[in-house]
Amino acid sequence: MSSSETKFGKDYLCVPRLDVSGANWIIYKDRLQFAADARGYLDHIDSTKTIPIPPAAPTLLPSSPSPNAAALTAHAKEEKKYKEDLAKHEKEVVTWKCVEGIIKQLIAGMTPDSLFIKLRHSTIAHTMWTTLGKQVPE
Repeated sequence: MSSSETKFGKDYLCVPRLDVSGANWIIYKDRLQFAADARGYLDHIDSTKTIPIPPAAPTLLPSSPSPNAAALTAHAKEEKKYKEDLAKHEKEVVTWKCVEGIIKQLIAGMTPDSLFIKLRHSTIAHTMWTTLGKQVPE
């Protein structure tokens, strides 16, 4: 059983290459999950972490009758908070996509080409992981 070291920052995580026959599936599965968990990324495999939901857009001000000063002030505050929440959301999405990419690469990098062909169109790490699990007999 060959293994490969995958570098995550300063950590080196060892995950065995999945045998094309699936003979080492249990070892591969457990070690990959341990490696993901070591970096706090297991939630991307088990789907407890999903893409962040965008904030709700502020309500529109009615054009008729004209809004009073208090309504305009409240709306301006709501708009400002929305813009702040949207900027935070965009950063969260970038982080989520980065971790998804790391996990998908960890799965794909240790998967034989014949199995990878069946996984390559998965856009979500959890989908890739469950598809792989269905391809390999336990």
